[in-house]
Amino acid sequence: MGNRRHRTFPVILAVLVGLLAGVAAPAQGVPVVPGSLAYSRSLAAPSFSSLAASVEDPSPSRGVSAADPDLARPYFGARYYASGIGQFTTVDPIMTMKANLVDPQRWNRYAYARNNPLKFVDPNGEDTYVVIYGGPYLNSAMQGQHGDVGRGFQQAAATYAKGIESSPGFNAQTDAIVTVEARSTDQFVAATNNQYPSGKIAGLAVFSHGYGSGVSLGGEAGNRAQLLDYDQREINYSNVNRIDASNFTETAAVDLFGCNCGNGIAATLAGHLGGKRRVGGFTGPAEFKTTPDGVTMVPTYSSDQKQWYPQ
Repeated sequence: MGNRRHRTFPVILAVLVGLLAGVAAPAQGVPVVPGSLAYSRSLAAPSFSSLAASVEDPSPSRGVSAADPDLARPYFGARYYASGIGQFTTVDPIMTMKANLVDPQRWNRYAYARNNPLKFVDPNGEDTYVVIYGGPYLNSAMQGQHGDVGRGFQQAAATYAKGIESSPGFNAQTDAIVTVEARSTDQFVAATNNQYPSGKIAGLAVFSHGYGSGVSLGGEAGNRAQLLDYDQREINYSNVNRIDASNFTETAAVDLFGCNCGNGIAATLAGHLGGKRRVGGFTGPAEFKTTPDGVTMVPTYSSDQKQWYPQ
């Protein structure tokens, strides 16, 4: 009996070492967001470790990405999947040590959806939250005059981003918050259409001046073309189609924090994005409010509410 124990110990030790080696395997190809976007993320490596989502839609396409034409294997953004053996070809790059210790199904880090694809799905597990703030003025000619809110929009955007980061649904390992200053239409469209390493846009919040027909970004100081042309410094009826709807998740929410944006432009943008994507905006004027968490924007009058589209 004693000899058997001594012979089995090296085998057990080898198994444990193998498991730990898989858990600690480093992620490769840490992505970097191009341009001047402020990118906030605790870990930039893609992940498949979010395995708690229950299947509501049993469609075979749920959680499946297109196959790589060179390898003829489905690619999920971080790993290739070998359907013939029901395994990923590399380990999950996110380490879940605590969960692994109490859940044996997680020990195999090559497996798909905890070895239970009828109950769980394993999409790329990543979402991007974009927070945009416009210029402080209605147009560059009004800089320093009535209506110039200084750093108000920027501060409100920072408060909102912190709120996302502390919300229960935000996963610091797989999700990302991108904060962008956009004073022109081109800058706004670049932020919404950018292909983020963290995945499609699940939430978009915009802090700026606004009116019923559009979101006023103010324009860049000294840019005369933007000063003379609304369509170069606004998101409105005539240019909303420049936003790539396919870059948003199917259930994305867009929050327009600007005066009167819920009276027209919110509905227009919702119609353009389509599907189950929703857009909300204030039905009246808005103002800044200082809270213990920072600066936020609220309706000026209690009778005004945020209107969401589609209703």
